[in-house]
Amino acid sequence: MATTYNIYKNDGLGGPVDYGTIVATTSSLSYVGSALPLNSDTTFAVRTYDTVSGLEDANTDCRVRIVVDGSGNDVTNRPNAPIGVTARLLAAGGLRVEWAYSPAGQAGAPTQFKVWATPGGSVNYAAAPDATVAYRAGRLQYSATVPGLTGGSPYSVGVRASNASGDEANAIAVGITPDSTAPSAPTGLAGSATY
Repeated sequence: MATTYNIYKNDGLGGPVDYGTIVATTSSLSYVGSALPLNSDTTFAVRTYDTVSGLEDANTDCRVRIVVDGSGNDVTNRPNAPIGVTARLLAAGGLRVEWAYSPAGQAGAPTQFKVWATPGGSVNYAAAPDATVAYRAGRLQYSATVPGLTGGSPYSVGVRASNASGDEANAIAVGITPDSTAPSAPTGLAGSATY
């Protein structure tokens, strides 16, 4: 028996592995392919092949997924995006941001969530976050408070999950505009003593 290894891959767009097309064959226990394109989601798979009998194993377990972002960074283990982001105003220019996180199908768990409240129509994710919240395994609901918003100015609010592989890159944002007018003073109050 002479053993080699057949290498297969998907379309580079996150699709299923194409086991009908061999990308490479090697007798080594490693494989180095060509550079992966930017913004790609590639899965490689390996199957053992016996050159004498012509038989190949049918495993679907020996595989590796590599995700590359638009800058050429390996972002394979970035966490899922937060879901259900909402924002509500608090007294004195404060903001409460709430979201949920589902670990289902995640490549890597987050270590924290970053929260931005950027003046204007879009979130500036390049700026330092306005708040960070630690991830806790098993916890689904999270919140953060951001102080110091200016009344009458619109803000865009965004939340991203983060770990050692970087921030996930969702573009979900909510808009909010703090009220610039204080409420009117109460009038016509009357009181009476009670015993």
